[in-house]
Amino acid sequence: MAFNLPSDITTPQVFEAVQFELERLRDWLSNSAVKCKVGAKPVHEPSCSPETKQLLDSWLGDKAPSVTQLTALIEELRKLKPVTVHIVLAALPGDDLKQTLVDWFRTNCRPDVLVGFSADRTIGGGIIVRTPNRIFDYSFRERLAQGRANIPELVRNVG
Repeated sequence: MAFNLPSDITTPQVFEAVQFELERLRDWLSNSAVKCKVGAKPVHEPSCSPETKQLLDSWLGDKAPSVTQLTALIEELRKLKPVTVHIVLAALPGDDLKQTLVDWFRTNCRPDVLVGFSADRTIGGGIIVRTPNRIFDYSFRERLAQGRANIPELVRNVG
């Protein structure tokens, strides 16, 4: 089965959290089945994040999750090995910008890419994109550093 990450799973942290929640749900289902066999009352089902619910809906459809299905999903996620791109901006982006950037990377690069975000106000503006094998620096700070030799000439020609 070809597997694409749902749009809500955007960062490496969310990806790991979803895997953890799936393992916890699988263990709860397994333990609940044993408790029902011996006549004990199972504890309440663990809660899941919206990202995990979206993944379960896309994986299972309308079916109720089973231990076998959850194990298969967890194994599929482990095999996925998504690439992580790190983006540095002058300020942390809002949810809309994050989603726009993730969608762009998934459309133009890979459908399983995860995007980590961080802020560094010293870049002044622009963006720095770090992939596993390259760094693309489109920051204002870098542009100023590249044009440093031209500043005296610009000042001499003023007026």
